[in-house]
Amino acid sequence: LDLVAPPFREHAARELQARRRGELGEYETILLRRDSSLLPVLIRAQPFFLAGEYRGSLKAFADVSRLKEFETRYRYFAEQTEEGFFRLVAKEPVDLNLPAEKQVQQLYQSFVLVEANSAFAKAYGYPQVENLLHRSVAEIFGKPEIPEDFRALLLEFVENGYRLAQRELLVSLPSGEARWISYTAIGLLEEGKLREVWGTQRDVTARRKGEEELSRQVQRLTILHDLSQELLSVQDPEEIFAAVHRAVAELMPAEAFVIALKRSEEEAEAVYLYDKGGRFPPAKVPKGQGLTWYVLGEARSVYVRDLAAEGVPAIHFGSEEPVRSVLAVPLRVGQRVIGMISTQSYRPSAFAEEDLKILELLAAYAAVAIENTRLLAELRES
Repeated sequence: LDLVAPPFREHAARELQARRRGELGEYETILLRRDSSLLPVLIRAQPFFLAGEYRGSLKAFADVSRLKEFETRYRYFAEQTEEGFFRLVAKEPVDLNLPAEKQVQQLYQSFVLVEANSAFAKAYGYPQVENLLHRSVAEIFGKPEIPEDFRALLLEFVENGYRLAQRELLVSLPSGEARWISYTAIGLLEEGKLREVWGTQRDVTARRKGEEELSRQVQRLTILHDLSQELLSVQDPEEIFAAVHRAVAELMPAEAFVIALKRSEEEAEAVYLYDKGGRFPPAKVPKGQGLTWYVLGEARSVYVRDLAAEGVPAIHFGSEEPVRSVLAVPLRVGQRVIGMISTQSYRPSAFAEEDLKILELLAAYAAVAIENTRLLAELRES
């Protein structure tokens, strides 16, 4: 062992002892060439004995420099790609003859992550892949029992011949965050048993959120278009109020809803009052009182995130329980403010800024329709 470089002496001693016991050997090391360059090699060692006494080893050397170069490139690619990959190995291989539900349980509890890249770890909220290696699937998800949607995915994997192709699933992480992940996987079968699962995954949360937002935008535009068309043919103010209320309720919270019209410089009237599933009779609103005159006087929209914490005037009607969050927008015809629309919720911060913009657009449609019915009524009276 004196001829062996110090860093390799301990390993060389173990190999020598193994050969003396008659064990075959296979290991990697680095050889120094005559030109002082280094050569990675794989060595296979066959001990030989004479008269029962160990005499040495026959060794075969394989140049693995190209393999090492490939591994280096592979590792670099694995860490640069946005697509996660993984390899799961069973603690105990799964018998393919077991019932599918039993196989699903073993996949979740007994398969351990032995290889993955950084993209895989980040998808589950971990900064480094080392935090996940040698953990079972159950430990990665942080839940001893299989979530029902993930159970369905594993069952699909088993019943589809141990294959998955771009199957998307909303995954709840241990941190409480939810992410959409697309899975592709294949099982490695041997002697009637499932031994490993190889696969890739991609975090598609951004795409799914974009699709959901697009769907919401299409829904909003459809509702706005339908309302505009409906108001063109309506001549009864009550029908206008009900149509606007229906449209608002489809787009945002509307547990309580108010339409108020300015009757004179001294008085307004809440012509449409709705709260907790029922209509209430119209009510006069004296000048300077409540949210109605606040909006009429300021001639601007109001978003109250929590009525209990903000000093915005309000007149209570309907249920004894007070509303918490409020949107209120003026009804405008040209430069004139003819009234107000307000939608309200019993939850604080129930509305988004986008809701305020939509309510302003709905109010523009409603104001024109209300003014047209007023002018038509005056024309009939004359």
